[in-house]
Amino acid sequence: MKSSALLATVLLVIAGCSGEPATEPTTPPAVTDTPAAKTEPATTLPSIVYYELNEVCPFCIRIRSDIGELEKEYEGRVTFSIIPCRSEEGVEAKARNGWEEYIHGLEARDATGALVGQIEGHQFSREDMVAKVKLALGEVDK
Repeated sequence: MKSSALLATVLLVIAGCSGEPATEPTTPPAVTDTPAAKTEPATTLPSIVYYELNEVCPFCIRIRSDIGELEKEYEGRVTFSIIPCRSEEGVEAKARNGWEEYIHGLEARDATGALVGQIEGHQFSREDMVAKVKLALGEVDK
């Protein structure tokens, strides 16, 4: 009987059951060679938002194409967005800008988010948009 008690004790010790409450094994934190990510404040770029009438309007199609070109030209300096004018945001833009004749148009905002220019409707040229981009960038005065 002594040998079976000794065997049971040996098995308990080997299995980690010493009679004390079990604890979860701890895993040391992973070691990586990469430096900690730098926390830098997010920067806001100037923006151009076109509130589009629809995707089949010939004026809107041209403006959409011009915006695509300008987006490449000003990449990293200005953000461009096209939003349906009948969306909630589009309706708010119409009211905010006092657009009466048209329900759509273009807004230019500087890096602080301040409105620096707008155009009502969709009968404007690429050059008109470039002028608003330059306003948003602060390259020209109003």
